[in-house]
Amino acid sequence: MKNSLRLLFMVVFALAVFTACHKEHEAFTKVIDVSLKPNETYTYQIPATGDADDVMQITKQALHAQSCTLDFRSNTSPSAFQYTPVLNYIGTDEVDVSTVETHNGNLNPQHQGGGNCQGHHHHDEGTTYIFRITISSGNHPG
Repeated sequence: MKNSLRLLFMVVFALAVFTACHKEHEAFTKVIDVSLKPNETYTYQIPATGDADDVMQITKQALHAQSCTLDFRSNTSPSAFQYTPVLNYIGTDEVDVSTVETHNGNLNPQHQGGGNCQGHHHHDEGTTYIFRITISSGNHPG
């Protein structure tokens, strides 16, 4: 009987440890189709996401941008994404902005644990915004 109670306690404890720490959000990918005229600037406010040690950053840089920036404020404030194509460019471009897991404030994209869980088993599901940008000289929807 004593061994059964001990075993039951160990199983309950192990379940609590392995399930108590998890991300509160699941993987999220949003594709945003953008239509611009040449030399026009596009701005988008990315909602706050992630937990205390996550940051938003550009994970796939534009190939045809004069300027492509992300003003990351904090995981609790919106981030401002801004894109301007190179002068007189007509064509397409793509930019990916993703949540990146950090550990103690240092970027560590290969880090599988951590978060607010002090190294417990937890996996960052991540948030990604994919901006598909089309720059054309014709009329486009506003």
